[in-house]
Amino acid sequence: MTGVQTCALPIYALALAEKEVRRVLEHGFQAGELQEVVANYHNRLEQAVKTAATRRSANLAGALASSLMAKEVSLSPEDNLALLGPALAALTPAECTAAFRTAWSAPHRNLFVAGRAPLPGNATPDAATVEAQALSVYNNSRAVPVAAPEARAEQAWGYADFGPAGTVAKRESVADLGLTLVTFANGVRLNVKATDFEAGRIQVSVRVGTGLLTEPKDQPGLAYFAGSIFTAGGLGKHSADDLNRLLAGHNTGFGFRVASDALTVNAATNRADLLLELQLIGAHLTDPGYRPEAVRQALKAQDETYTELEHTPSGPLQLEVTRRLASGDPRFGMPAKAELQKRTVDEVKAWLTPQLTAGPLEIALVGDLDPEAAIAAVARTLGALPARAARPALAAERRVAFPAQGASWSFTVPTEIPKGVVALYWPTTDANEIQRTRRLTILSSIFNDRLRVKVREELGGAYSPAAGNSSSDTFTGYGYMLANVIIDPPAAATIASAVRLIAADLQRNGVTEDELNRAKQPILTNVRESARTNAYWIGSVVNKAQEKPEVLDWARSRQADFESISRAEVDALAREYLVPDRSFQVTVLPEGKK
Repeated sequence: MTGVQTCALPIYALALAEKEVRRVLEHGFQAGELQEVVANYHNRLEQAVKTAATRRSANLAGALASSLMAKEVSLSPEDNLALLGPALAALTPAECTAAFRTAWSAPHRNLFVAGRAPLPGNATPDAATVEAQALSVYNNSRAVPVAAPEARAEQAWGYADFGPAGTVAKRESVADLGLTLVTFANGVRLNVKATDFEAGRIQVSVRVGTGLLTEPKDQPGLAYFAGSIFTAGGLGKHSADDLNRLLAGHNTGFGFRVASDALTVNAATNRADLLLELQLIGAHLTDPGYRPEAVRQALKAQDETYTELEHTPSGPLQLEVTRRLASGDPRFGMPAKAELQKRTVDEVKAWLTPQLTAGPLEIALVGDLDPEAAIAAVARTLGALPARAARPALAAERRVAFPAQGASWSFTVPTEIPKGVVALYWPTTDANEIQRTRRLTILSSIFNDRLRVKVREELGGAYSPAAGNSSSDTFTGYGYMLANVIIDPPAAATIASAVRLIAADLQRNGVTEDELNRAKQPILTNVRESARTNAYWIGSVVNKAQEKPEVLDWARSRQADFESISRAEVDALAREYLVPDRSFQVTVLPEGKK
């Protein structure tokens, strides 16, 4: 039996799944596989106990409600560990294999295929064609023998020694914010904040190099490609699979991204595994693997991503509009698929290596930590690396602008989704003046509320109208106010006109006192609540505390500043930025719809 739905999963994945199931049925689970799973599962149970005292009330309430709805008994983390810990310790590969074979003992198989299922010579195959091809792929796979997996060789962690520990060249205390700022002799900057918000948890953020700012203009998509292959390539001494085994049972992570102005790493760990986490980060900076399997995975993912973008109404916003709004700058939006597929590992290495090995590096640690122990751990790892360069100004690279004149662009997409999109953009400015950015946030909140009332409640023409402000903290003078509405295609012109009228009224007549107060209250609530979260401190303050020290004052002032925002200030921004003839209108409709 097959099913056909719209998503991007080729039917040939059936062969891989079938072989893996048959491998276990014929050869059983291996001891190393079980050890890895048990170690990770047991670690989750232990961490749940350690963090139980600081669980967020909303999360705890949701878990209790889910248990009640499922008619299950809600257990404490301590009870879960006491109940499941001994059972995990007693598990054997033979028992798991037997249970797996019992679960798969039914004499039939139900195959489920989801996606557009591209087949040779069939751009849009019908269900019968997909079913026939799926069965053929599955049966052909069953005819291929499967061998037992090779025994896993024991490995030792290969990145415990980075040389003599680095020395502290400068240290500063920011007492009112609870920060310790350290600069090592090699130029690495460390920012530490101890909190009691999440017991047993440390958030880690690393910013290194210059990121998208310096993507070569003749290599569009290089940043996207680099982000796709870097982590999956593992390390020089350990593949990604090796790392999964070596780090099983530990609290480590490595979330790599090419951000607009830096290469970033985000992770979570605890006191016991902080040194290991820092070693993992140092290893990726000094010895990335760039293995071929990472490229193969990236190419498959790219195919799926572009198939989805090319057949959904929001696709042109990423494939076309984002770059047009930046006057064709190739660093913005998704590159053409053909361009992306030209990118190579050698290009990635040539671009990333100087950033990773010598680029400016700032690390932030926030959470349940001992500052002195954290400083010592960084000294043994990132603080021991070769000297880092100072962060360059890159004034020319930061320049980007909207087109000189407003415009209206229309697109059609081949899709079975019976919806379209209307999006309007008004150029604003960057985020470097925080008071202005906060007032633009208030303006966008009021715009969003008016949009909801008009489009959803009065016209009934959308599922999810939304407005917001996006101000860049990287590109000089660049930002925009956006109104985005999912529409029924026949209502495109009506919805676009309604959005323009809302913007024009705000620009001409400003906001009301009631609207201002209603916009402020949820934001002020969020300001108060977020100040008690590691996520706010690591993502908005501590990660850039030395590179951009003004963020310290931003943290100090944000509640009082939001409270002080006046109608006159918001009205002035509406008059300045919501100018009708400076807007960019985008309409995306399904092919054949008007």
